[in-house]
Amino acid sequence: MMRIGFHLSISGGLPAAVDAAERLGCRAVQIFVRNPRQWKNRHLDDGEIQAFRRRRRQAALWPVVVHLSYLPNLAGHDERIREKSLRALKEEWRLARHIGADYLVVHCGHHHGLGLDKGHERVAEALAWVLTENEGNHGPTRILLENAAGQGTEVGSSLGELRRIRDLLGPLSVHVGYCVDTAHAAAAGYRFRTREELERFVAELDAILGLHRVALWHLNDSKVPVGKRVDRHWHVGCGAIGREAFRRFVHHPRLKSIPAIMETPKKGDQDDLENLARVLSL
Repeated sequence: MMRIGFHLSISGGLPAAVDAAERLGCRAVQIFVRNPRQWKNRHLDDGEIQAFRRRRRQAALWPVVVHLSYLPNLAGHDERIREKSLRALKEEWRLARHIGADYLVVHCGHHHGLGLDKGHERVAEALAWVLTENEGNHGPTRILLENAAGQGTEVGSSLGELRRIRDLLGPLSVHVGYCVDTAHAAAAGYRFRTREELERFVAELDAILGLHRVALWHLNDSKVPVGKRVDRHWHVGCGAIGREAFRRFVHHPRLKSIPAIMETPKKGDQDDLENLARVLSL
């Protein structure tokens, strides 16, 4: 069985997120390091950071994942937004390294009419800039490109797109891996409900991305049918992907060593507890 965790809030402080992870029975955790819907940075003092590092070790959480906030758009052409996006990427990666996070998950964004090819180039240029700006100080935190559902002008909904963006980085690509979201993949048209479909999907993942470069799953069901290109997460096993598909997924010999984070709907702890119990019962 793969290591499982949730995206949790840090509204009560970083150490409180570890407390919540322990209370829920998580073995991994994902957080934001700032308000995901604001450009304003969140101040993290050294005492809070050191307490988080200590509590994380005590709880044996791995991996600790930081998700880039929602506002940055690395693929777009609006220069004002791009400048803010680059600053946010640089600052959130710095904070992720500072708290000892293992990964920073990044969405590619929307090209807003530039076209996919130009969107790929813009994302690669943004990543190259932040990697070069921090040359010699990359630390333990690897950047992971996440696949998209394919809504509107979203960049990165196909595995081939993610591969092309990484390839555009050249030698810097060693610092970049992948996070694959099951709900996004299904929305984009990838099928893995049956045993045969899953084997084809695994083969495609390996051939295009390289399974050794896939560092994280976002384990979410989809509220919308496969191929609808709409991003609507749902409770694992209760949506368009389904229980049997997830059972095969989490036990697949080539997939189960990769940790997973659930980003399922929640009103409180009970929703997370039910989702975790459902996955552990597969």
